[in-house]
Amino acid sequence: MGKKVLAVVGTVLVWLPVAFMVITGVVGSIQAGRLLVDYLIPLELFWMVFLGSGLLLWAAVLAHRRQRLFGWGLGLIICLLVLSQVIAMLTGLASGEHEAEGWRMVIMVGLIASYLLSIVVVGSSGIMLSRELLRREQQPS
Repeated sequence: MGKKVLAVVGTVLVWLPVAFMVITGVVGSIQAGRLLVDYLIPLELFWMVFLGSGLLLWAAVLAHRRQRLFGWGLGLIICLLVLSQVIAMLTGLASGEHEAEGWRMVIMVGLIASYLLSIVVVGSSGIMLSRELLRREQQPS
């Protein structure tokens, strides 16, 4: 598979969970008449983000561009997901032992926001890599 295809497919896979979250949030909010967004969708669809980030890393290695960015981005995404799960279990939020409020909720929202920000950074970098690779194809040799 060519590096251009890897970059484009990887970028689409990384952005799909975020797009799905936004689309369902807009539709749900319009139907309910108030703001409703399921911000856990990108965590639930982690396999898409993981696969897409892996494809972007592979494309970056083949293109000799931004390998560190995609490597660190993928590592950070995995670490933040695992850390959020561990913290949810340790604080009793996962089991329902404690209500989702106070300092426990602040920590969880911070971890989830960091996870989403990491996805946005990797996805945006994927767009830039895809554009670079596709632009290079259009330039005459």
